[in-house]
Amino acid sequence: MTSASVVTGITFAKEFATGKVPNVFPMTPEFGTGAADSPCAIRIRDNDNVGFDAVCLEAVHEVRDSPAVNFNDIAMQSGTLNIPIVASVTTVRLESGCNTISNHQFGTKCNNCLLAPGAIQSYGAQAFLSPTFTNPPVFF
Repeated sequence: MTSASVVTGITFAKEFATGKVPNVFPMTPEFGTGAADSPCAIRIRDNDNVGFDAVCLEAVHEVRDSPAVNFNDIAMQSGTLNIPIVASVTTVRLESGCNTISNHQFGTKCNNCLLAPGAIQSYGAQAFLSPTFTNPPVFF
């Protein structure tokens, strides 16, 4: 991918079942050491059971002449998955899901927001799919 907003199609190593669309999470891109290598944010669109499209978006102030960017991703269906840790009897639990929310959080200086100027609307509570975690979960 290049920083010129060229969308790249990525195919999964193994297709998901027909009609099963996974949630795709891009991991931190690997940036080189060249002077023209500017950081970017990976954006995902059009994911289906075969793959997804990705683009590397640079900030407006960047030079936009970066070489290709490599990144890892996690793709899994909604639900929980326990992944064994190598040479251990323990596992790491991943939970993936999509929720529709209508809550917004506005700063006190938002004069063009849906609420009255200066108003702050609270976050919407979301429940986990799995039983209670023994340790606080990590979000990304």
